[in-house]
Amino acid sequence: MTDQATPSISFGSVYEDALVRRSHELLAMAHMRLVSADLASLEETDITGKLCDEMNAVLNGYDAPDWAPLVTVVDDQPESVGGKTGKRRPRTDVCVRCINPRPEHRFRFEAKRLNEKAALSVYLGDTGMLALIQGYYGELSQAGMIGYVQTATPAVWRGRIQNALRDAPQKYEVVEPVEFKPLGVGVPEPVFCSQHSASSGEAGRRITHALIQCA
Repeated sequence: MTDQATPSISFGSVYEDALVRRSHELLAMAHMRLVSADLASLEETDITGKLCDEMNAVLNGYDAPDWAPLVTVVDDQPESVGGKTGKRRPRTDVCVRCINPRPEHRFRFEAKRLNEKAALSVYLGDTGMLALIQGYYGELSQAGMIGYVQTATPAVWRGRIQNALRDAPQKYEVVEPVEFKPLGVGVPEPVFCSQHSASSGEAGRRITHALIQCA
């Protein structure tokens, strides 16, 4: 007898969750191939380009993980949403695409620098986290933020981000009570998640926060 209280499992969601974990593992492996101190004075797009190059290098390496043939990484991925075409399309900073099985699954990252000049409000605001939540890149149930930590440490910025979300849950559309669950993936810097309301008012957006040292 089937327990009607048990929700059905979508194979699409299973693959999507696996892609989220692999995307963060791949990001961490790529970061380890870079010298953090060399990134301290670089602009956001320069760091993103280097990371994407190294992510693809990991996938193409002789010691690539066994899931590497299923994944590809695109830097500055155009998104065909909102009827926009050509150069008018919004572009996600990093797109990890799982090309098998079909239909293809994608996980998008938005990247922002975190230093004393790059305000936290930019990371959390309309061109950062809120762009993922409010559908600028399409209706995404899951997406990720990458914080390029150029001053202080990931732990310091993790505290600042979490405090900002706790202090202004309505501003950032955070589901209350505000919680920050770990992603549960083995990477050097812990990844935490925040849950946000969809346009319907339901808890429909999960944002991961990966903060990497770039100094």
